[in-house]
Amino acid sequence: MVSQDINKINRVFMLLLVWGSMGLYLEMPGPTMIDIKIIFKATYEDVSRSVSGRGAGGFCGALVAGFLVDRFSHSLDLLIALAETVAGLAIMTLPYTFTINTLWFHYFTLGVCSGVVGIAGIRSVITLWPEKTAVSLQLLHVGYGIGALMVPLAVNPFLAIVELPKQKDLHKKTEYFRIIKGTHVQYAYVAIGIGTILLSLTFYRFHFQRYFCKGYKRVKTSTEALTRKLTFKEMINPATYANGQFCYGVYTLFMLFMYYFSMVGGLEMFGQFVRSFSVEVFKFTKTEASYLNMTFWLGITIGRLVGSVLSNYIPIKKLFMFQVLMHTFSATMLNVYASISPTLLWYCTAFEGFLISTLNASGIAYGNTLIEISGMCLMIIQFAGSFGDLSFIWVEGKLYDTYGPKSVLYILQLVGIVLLFCALFLRIGERYKRVKEVELLIKT
Repeated sequence: MVSQDINKINRVFMLLLVWGSMGLYLEMPGPTMIDIKIIFKATYEDVSRSVSGRGAGGFCGALVAGFLVDRFSHSLDLLIALAETVAGLAIMTLPYTFTINTLWFHYFTLGVCSGVVGIAGIRSVITLWPEKTAVSLQLLHVGYGIGALMVPLAVNPFLAIVELPKQKDLHKKTEYFRIIKGTHVQYAYVAIGIGTILLSLTFYRFHFQRYFCKGYKRVKTSTEALTRKLTFKEMINPATYANGQFCYGVYTLFMLFMYYFSMVGGLEMFGQFVRSFSVEVFKFTKTEASYLNMTFWLGITIGRLVGSVLSNYIPIKKLFMFQVLMHTFSATMLNVYASISPTLLWYCTAFEGFLISTLNASGIAYGNTLIEISGMCLMIIQFAGSFGDLSFIWVEGKLYDTYGPKSVLYILQLVGIVLLFCALFLRIGERYKRVKEVELLIKT
């Protein structure tokens, strides 16, 4: 029993490192955008358009992984290893691609790989340690946050030194800055790529130990249903994941879709616009605005770490409702106080990051108590998050131009209310499920 727990802890720790690697290679575009622009002699628009390939790849990766994870449920380690290997090669060769146009395909590949790793990794945790799902998922997201925070530290020694244009020259489009020291950012890309590939070797070992090493003790799962192979018809049938209850399965998946659409969209929207809000409302300098943005992501990382501890002691159903309620409170505080003074904006931003951070992993953990969260269910969740990311930022961009910076706070307040209603409707659906199960038991 002890050896089984040690094996499970080792797997979760390695998955945490994988999430850290995702945080590194997915969050590289921001800090290195100027250097990529220099390497390819491109404009910001060109680089941004190339980075958008990451989002398109995320959609495709979710679609592919949804089927692969359910069809090859005994080969999750191999799926993770292959995706990490391809991601390592893509990030390593990114600065050496032919043109700015082919750069899109590198980011597209990274998006596909992150989609596969994300779904296969979460499914692996659910299968591996269902009784500790909430704790494990929070830790995985901590890994991503740490990886994202490490990006500036990893790339800073290799970045070009540039002189920004003076205020009077900002209207000139021929030159945006003067290069004082050339870029060597390609070395950072290569180093992160090599580290990602080396990390994938561990999961190749896990896979081959499972099938080819005599005497190797497999990590047991709690139920056969978690690892059985599904037919295509079973994969697309919501009743498969809801103990045969089709209507309840559709209802729960719809509510989870709305939950992740709103939660991820709100998180990414606030993360993108809080910097602009601080500059336009309180005239923050560029450095102050960057620190504010970092405070938000630091709050997210700390919040996930605290969430992993709380998940070990508080039942997920109670913890999930408490976290959603607290986030609604945080969104209200932001809406009321964030525009009053810079100090309150700092506190409210850190508080919001801390509270919204736990809602991703807790939502999946709570959802897994309602239905069986399979690869197809995770695909729907990832679709919802990606769609929310694209939709909220696009809509808020229009609202920002029309109604000004405070529209960011109004949208976040709306997100808090929607998440609260989603949580309540999920709880109502859970009670409906119990009634139906009792009626079925009486009839039989």
